[in-house]
Amino acid sequence: MQRGFAAPHRPTKTTHRHLDRGLQFVEQQRWEEAARALGQATRELPRHALAWLNLAQAQRKLGQLADAAETARRVLSMNAEPGPTNMARRLLASALAGQGLAEQAADALQPLIDANVADPEVYLEAGDARVQARQFVVALQLFMRAAQLKPHAPEAHIGLGNCFERLGMPSSASECFRTASILDPRNTQVLGSAVHMAMHACRWTDLDADLAQLTARLKDGGPLLPMPFSHLSFPGSTAAEHRQTAAHFWKTQTAGTQPLPQRSPQQRKPGRLRIGYLSNDFHEHATSRLIIEVLERHDRERVEVFLYSYGVDDGSDLRRRVLASSEHFVEMATMAPRAMAERIHADHIDILIDLKGYTQGCRSAVLGYRPAPIQVNWLGFPGTLASPLVDYIITDPVVTPLPMAADYDEKFAFLPHTYQPNDRQRPVGPVPTRAACGLPEDGVVFCCFNNTYKITPALFDRWCRLLTQVPGSVLWLFEANMEARDNLLREAQARGIEPARIVFAPKADIAAHLARLSLADLVLDTLPYNAHTTASDALWVGVPVITCPGDTFAARVAASLVTATGVTDTIATSLDGYEAIALRLAQDAAARRALRERLVAARVSCPLFDAARFASNLEALYERMLERRQTSLATGHLATAPA
Repeated sequence: MQRGFAAPHRPTKTTHRHLDRGLQFVEQQRWEEAARALGQATRELPRHALAWLNLAQAQRKLGQLADAAETARRVLSMNAEPGPTNMARRLLASALAGQGLAEQAADALQPLIDANVADPEVYLEAGDARVQARQFVVALQLFMRAAQLKPHAPEAHIGLGNCFERLGMPSSASECFRTASILDPRNTQVLGSAVHMAMHACRWTDLDADLAQLTARLKDGGPLLPMPFSHLSFPGSTAAEHRQTAAHFWKTQTAGTQPLPQRSPQQRKPGRLRIGYLSNDFHEHATSRLIIEVLERHDRERVEVFLYSYGVDDGSDLRRRVLASSEHFVEMATMAPRAMAERIHADHIDILIDLKGYTQGCRSAVLGYRPAPIQVNWLGFPGTLASPLVDYIITDPVVTPLPMAADYDEKFAFLPHTYQPNDRQRPVGPVPTRAACGLPEDGVVFCCFNNTYKITPALFDRWCRLLTQVPGSVLWLFEANMEARDNLLREAQARGIEPARIVFAPKADIAAHLARLSLADLVLDTLPYNAHTTASDALWVGVPVITCPGDTFAARVAASLVTATGVTDTIATSLDGYEAIALRLAQDAAARRALRERLVAARVSCPLFDAARFASNLEALYERMLERRQTSLATGHLATAPA
């Protein structure tokens, strides 16, 4: 950061000492000491831009983002020369973006864009802000300008990839990430993103070679590893590798965080168990659709529920149900992670449940401050967070048998039936005709509404073999993006399947989705990343789900859900068995009908759809977690114990 301007009065030697010490602390990244010294310097030199700029930087690094923004505005009010003014704008934008005020952050940088500055960093920062503000076309133009100014900057191509991803153009996104990987061969994260986007597009030409390269890079390590969520879907990846990438992500997200002062068990606030749920998905989202009735059925004499939200208010009916379900709904979208943690800590939360994990928009740094004495990973991320500060993962004996514990940092907290809650009040619209959905009136409808990145070439081979062996049948898929549609039609044709036998379903609201889903005969699950919410949706409307559990959490979810219905005929022990079950049922209409009748009957009383029983079991599990802490027992696996 440049030196700035002389003060309007002669500084004292003491003032110089405060400023010089503050700058020295900045260079050493000793941010608390820097903030103290520079705070003193700014009081003695109120017009010294250098002091204010570095104070803003120290405040930003300490997570004091509102203060950092105000300090940066102080510099802008000085009408200083372009250098300090431009830096102040960038610091202001960074502080605003960190508070979730992305559009304001982008606006703070707009004068620099309008002036056509020749600094690619400005366009990168502005592009990132516009992406956060969901202004993807504008962001695309900014990243293109950054790439023009600095063609060999991987960050510009990463920004372009992020834009194309959000615009539903995964092939273009994949190519941008691949370019970034070539420019920065040590960055395995962008290679992983290139692979994940190619899988979204069902573009499998280089998949085997890419996966082999990723495996080799994981063994070598490096400064950046694949994103944990995308890694879960890579064929051949192991739970041990997932733990490796999760641990790396945790370290990058929580660098510089220090746990808040911890209270002893004796200092616990008396009264009901205080449970905090942390998420940015408290709106129309799969997580809220799954958990909503459990939130509504929490025993308020037993637990006091706090929902900590850092997502958007979409005005949906589901959002309104979520708001009504809790005693305390705390908006945190514009708060920095440290401020979020301080609020949770001040609320004396006993157990903080992270419903997000390492999925898009997560704020893992909050957990890095350990705002609650017990921190739990549940529902949002199907795998370990690989964090020493996350005590438990809520799971079940099917999805994570105890021998899998070696690949988890968390202890297993077992629910007796399934880890996944469900909402019995989910709306189902009028059932359309098959013809209205482009389906044959009589032929067998094999269905998979999973996202396209979960479809692998090996599994698609088996699906096409089923189509070949079952005349008149069709494969009904979710139309996630047009590129995947075109590539899947091409892949089917290469396997001898006429394009007319692949039918695509566009995105629909939940009521319409459930209504049309009931038209399917059989759901074909994916591996290594199963159907999760889409599996429980199918079971709710009585459609059998054929699944083959694998070796990871994400690969065993559907088996857990099917087991919780009590109708387990469709769980295979191998992919050959999976294909055989699908073929047998496709060729036996009476068997399909009987299976469907059993599922519909089970829906009334099976554990999968019993939200009241689930809530009671969950509360009992929370009480056992707290009991261990209050009696000073070390965190340990919690075996199943139905309430």
